[in-house]
Amino acid sequence: MLHQRRRRHVSVGRSLGKHLFKPGLNRRLPIRAKQVDGLMSRFAAEKIPVIHLVQINDLAQQYGMEIAPKVIPEVGEANVFESRL
Repeated sequence: MLHQRRRRHVSVGRSLGKHLFKPGLNRRLPIRAKQVDGLMSRFAAEKIPVIHLVQINDLAQQYGMEIAPKVIPEVGEANVFESRL
């Protein structure tokens, strides 16, 4: 007798769900993403912030970061760590 395993799939980005999150830091689960079973949706549903790394060039420019810096900044020293009001 063959045992058939029940498989569960979790999407990590090849589905509609990734388009429901904005680029960069997402602190809350988007309302429409509640119906999508994906990794980002699962984390956000547990109130765990997720970072969506799409449009990475735009995000780097927004935070004053180089795409391929000649010198790597020390941990905690890059512009992304500064608070802007």
